[in-house]
Amino acid sequence: MRCTTLKASAGRLGGLLAYYAGLAEDRSRPSGPGRGPVDYYLDPEEPPGRWWGHGQAAAGISGEVTGEDLRALLDGRHPVTGRPLGRRFGDSSARGFDATFSAPKSVSALWALSPDRFVRAEVLAAHDTAVTAALGWFEAHGAVTRRGRDGVDQVDTLGVTAAVFRQHTSRTVDPQLHTHAVIAAKVQDPTGRWLSLDARFLKGQQRTIGWIYDAALRAELTHRLGVTWEQTPDGPGDMTCIPEPVRDVLSQRSRQVQIKLDELIRRWSDEHDGTDPDPRTIAGLERAAAVSSRPAKTHGVDGTALHNTWTHQAATVGFDPTRLTTNALPGIPPHLEPGPSDEDLIGEALRRVAEESSTWLRADLARHLATLLPIGNGTPAGQVVARIDRLAARAETRCRHLAPERGEQMARRRDGRPVAEHVTDRRLTTDEVLSQELDLQRWAETHTHPTPSAATDPQEQAVEAMTGTAGLVVLVGPAGTGKTRTIAQAVDRLRAQGRPVIALAPSGKAADVLAGEAGCATDTVAGFLTRHSAGRPSRWPPGTTVILDEAGMTATDDLHHLATLSHRHRWRVIAVGDPAQLPAVGRGGVFAHWCATLDHHELTTPRRFDNSWEADASLALRAGDPRAVDAYEAHGRLRTAHPALIAREVAHVHQRHVDRGRTVAITTNSADMARAINSEIQRRLDPTGRHSRVGLADGTHVAVGDQIATRRNHPHLRTDQGQRVRNRHTWTVTTLGPTGGVTVAHPDRGTLTLPADYVQRHVELGWAVTGYGNQGDTVDVGLAVLEPGTTRNHAYVALTRGRTTNQAWIPDPTGTLDPADT
Repeated sequence: MRCTTLKASAGRLGGLLAYYAGLAEDRSRPSGPGRGPVDYYLDPEEPPGRWWGHGQAAAGISGEVTGEDLRALLDGRHPVTGRPLGRRFGDSSARGFDATFSAPKSVSALWALSPDRFVRAEVLAAHDTAVTAALGWFEAHGAVTRRGRDGVDQVDTLGVTAAVFRQHTSRTVDPQLHTHAVIAAKVQDPTGRWLSLDARFLKGQQRTIGWIYDAALRAELTHRLGVTWEQTPDGPGDMTCIPEPVRDVLSQRSRQVQIKLDELIRRWSDEHDGTDPDPRTIAGLERAAAVSSRPAKTHGVDGTALHNTWTHQAATVGFDPTRLTTNALPGIPPHLEPGPSDEDLIGEALRRVAEESSTWLRADLARHLATLLPIGNGTPAGQVVARIDRLAARAETRCRHLAPERGEQMARRRDGRPVAEHVTDRRLTTDEVLSQELDLQRWAETHTHPTPSAATDPQEQAVEAMTGTAGLVVLVGPAGTGKTRTIAQAVDRLRAQGRPVIALAPSGKAADVLAGEAGCATDTVAGFLTRHSAGRPSRWPPGTTVILDEAGMTATDDLHHLATLSHRHRWRVIAVGDPAQLPAVGRGGVFAHWCATLDHHELTTPRRFDNSWEADASLALRAGDPRAVDAYEAHGRLRTAHPALIAREVAHVHQRHVDRGRTVAITTNSADMARAINSEIQRRLDPTGRHSRVGLADGTHVAVGDQIATRRNHPHLRTDQGQRVRNRHTWTVTTLGPTGGVTVAHPDRGTLTLPADYVQRHVELGWAVTGYGNQGDTVDVGLAVLEPGTTRNHAYVALTRGRTTNQAWIPDPTGTLDPADT
């Protein structure tokens, strides 16, 4: 489920209201947003939208949604009387929330392709039931409001009011069954007073609500039609009756339209001196892309022609839709395999949340249970969601509640919690997690020494501590303050004193860099711990100093293992890192807690940047100070651009700096954006595509001269200098082999030939990488793409790689963003 907050100033309110009211109006209009060409599939009496929620009675509405009623609610007025519903909206007020539920592609394909009217109706009914179940789960657990001074009390509501619009195709007229649930911001507290919905649960638990929908949808379709589901590592996936080639071919038009739109936007930008198109122009280009890439067989938007087109597309991959009738579908098997017991489900849910984080919410337990529940027994959605709630409640009883105790006399909500406690405040953990982290904290407190208060150089003071006798030394350093240089100085002194030292890093790439810069033996954290597992003897004697670099990226389990080994072998540990940079993958946070609670050493002055303003801005960004954005924008380092233009712009800037002999790091938040930038850089190097190429797993190709990244450690692949192939190592391709292997080189590591099997499975183009690939790197120029979902930690890492300059692009598909507001 994806939730979008609907905000609009008085000047822009008309456009917002027009779009959502338009979903409810003019159902017969062929190009209308509510139904369009899919009338062919639907009951002609079915309205385009219905009101839902326990709040609709107080609003005086029910049944079919009308544009007039929806306009009134989004404007904060009673649909019947026209009176204001409480305080009027301000320019920045949230007027509502668009919660969009989208069915898996196989479900949309079953609806689109089946020639059986009953099957199509059952698919729609299952989708509607699942949406209702997910919205009901949200209303029961997160529909609250705030009142009292400064809104400190969070109280129950009488329910929410939502206009629910089911839609059946994507904007590019591929089959895509989805529902917009437009949830009004106005709600009533238990006394009937109109207030605003406190949407923190709705926004914060989007994934959970979406997984509740998925579980309910799977249950309903299995119950109604007896379909079966693919199993993936993350839980059930698509239906087995719709093969992957069919799912792919029914997404082709969306890809074709997007490719055409990107082409039109780039052409428009070229014709207008490189400027970005405004919203009106983008809308026109979207329409032009849809028209110009429309398949010939659709003949407009007639529903019968669409059905024929989809059927023809499926036939191109050898699929016969007559397999999707009631008689052809498998039906519910008479003998069902017993699923996991309740105890097993609860145990696995607790294990998964503990792997992710030190604390969690009951909703997080529900999220995992939604993927764990067996779905092959034909249980309807309502029973499945009720079971998820029941098991989540039982799992909660196995947890330790971390919320402070409240007085018995305090007013409480329906869930039994005090009104002063937010629904996302009651954090949970387990005794095992708490015990492990308390052990680590006690060990740390026992082994650290007080930090001297003398006003000496912070780096020299840190080196003295690192070469002293404390069992644990914690060193914090913001990006560019010289952490690696400090480690190298400490290693030199330790070795001069004849004391053994080894440095650990989170990845093989980082370990190799550390070996070169610190001048000591290095290993990965995982490798070191594996070699010391099961009580194996160690070659490192008592008194060894173990330097843990990028300690903030170390998972709690690994840190606990290292502390246990250090106690057993009488080693010293030096934890070096920055809690403001990228965290551990999985449960972490101990290093950040040490930085907040223990005496530690801190490097405070960034020395990496050529410009003093950038050093100051980096510290402000690290602290979350909004003035950081102002500084980057004032120096021309932030740019919004349509997503279709970003890869080209980044590639152009990259090439400009490379031509000047500068090293460049490109950081993105997503693999898709990295792939687009890499492909554009490659295109610039070989614009005619005449060079021979070898295919890679992600659909890209590699040619001589390309920069690649190896993505898997391989102990038996070594260069002519004896260096191992590591995950995230970058190389330059020098030769393509006749069977798909490639010869690669690196100025510091040497040359080797990667076999074809490794190339096809574990090699990517390597100019642009996601955030974890660049943490710890220092280059001349840092380029970043700050996509939706980018965290402050990620942005901080991405904007601090370059000495000379750091620049960021912010995708703006609508042409309305201001960099300072993102």
